[in-house]
Amino acid sequence: MTGLPDKGQLADAMFSVGALRGQLNNSEAEQAYALAFR
Repeated sequence: MTGLPDKGQLADAMFSVGALRGQLNNSEAEQAYALAFR
């Protein structure tokens, strides 16, 4: 294991942090996932 998160884990972490901070609306979250899985 390299210790680097895969794209799914990274997207989940980014979404979770943004959601907890209340800084992401649904469309922004969807865009973050779209970028992560592009």
